Amino acid sequence: MRQDYMANATLQLREVAAPLRKPEERRAVKAVVRSLAEPAGEEGLRLRVLWAEVRIDKPAKPRALPTRLVSVAVVDYGHRQNLEFLVDGGRVVQRRELPYQPPFHREEVEEAVDIAQRDERVRRVLKMGGAFDSVFSPEAETATSGRLVGLRYAVSRKRRGFEPLARVVVNLSEGSVGAFHESSTERGR
Repeated sequence: MRQDYMANATLQLREVAAPLRKPEERRAVKAVVRSLAEPAGEEGLRLRVLWAEVRIDKPAKPRALPTRLVSVAVVDYGHRQNLEFLVDGGRVVQRRELPYQPPFHREEVEEAVDIAQRDERVRRVLKMGGAFDSVFSPEAETATSGRLVGLRYAVSRKRRGFEPLARVVVNLSEGSVGAFHESSTERGR
């Protein structure tokens, strides 16, 4: 379809709904990091951007063009917060604490596995032939518990199938193993 036949409103809507472009994403992330760094100072900042995506909210008026915003989700490990920022053209227009634990970033899982493998109890499980199996989202004891990543370790045994060995909860905010629960099937051996 040729663009000169499209209505002006349709062309504007195509621009609003276009996929997020890399320069736009970089500008939004930079605005978010800058807004967090100003009050905290650059030195104590420990952040991870989980995602940046286009957000289009329904306009207040029926014929109005929706506003294109970029939603940036961030984990602030130092302040033990999961945050969402709305950015409009490189300017943060809204900040809110997320009322839920966002999905883990691949790098968070890798970091949690590295931290867990430094723990003697986990090393003992690995020596039994166990291996990292899956990730889960553990219950936080308090709102300020930090970013908790649950890891399951298991082993595949001949004629007995898949057996769980241990569950580990890693606190990324503290950089430590917060809980270790060995499976009852292994304790009895």
